[in-house]
Amino acid sequence: RCAGSVALISCGSRQRDRCRSTAQSREVGDGRIDNAAISLACLSTLAMLKISGSCHCGAVRFQADVEASPEMLDCNCSICSRSGYLHLFVRHENFTLLEGEADLTSYKFGSGEADHLFCRHCGVKSFYQPRSHPESWSINYKCLDEGHELKPSIRKFDGQNWEASKRAL
Repeated sequence: RCAGSVALISCGSRQRDRCRSTAQSREVGDGRIDNAAISLACLSTLAMLKISGSCHCGAVRFQADVEASPEMLDCNCSICSRSGYLHLFVRHENFTLLEGEADLTSYKFGSGEADHLFCRHCGVKSFYQPRSHPESWSINYKCLDEGHELKPSIRKFDGQNWEASKRAL
């Protein structure tokens, strides 16, 4: 547990030292520790996992740093329901395209804001730029390499009523 934190945010053994050093640096004037600041600092040290994945043929490969227990969206819009896409959102700065930029082809429909990227060889959409999260890529959870150890929770997203559902995010 995080040293000095009333909220007792649970930290893994690797994060314990970082939480403890943060606690020491968060003392207030009379030597007491600012527990709210420690709790926030401990949250920022939650374990991130490196994941990797690809399209079916392997021409497009990526890796990303993600939370160990991310919330994912299961959307029922016309394209997601037909392809079985399960959204894992990753901020742009936490995503790296390892191979295959030249192997991607784009498809846009409706508003044209989402950029659906498919491998031009096998046709699989392993990630794309969603309009719902313009600061992030959406990775298809089903395209991740085995052994990633993610423990996601899945939230339904009513993509058939996109505007109302987006406001609820």
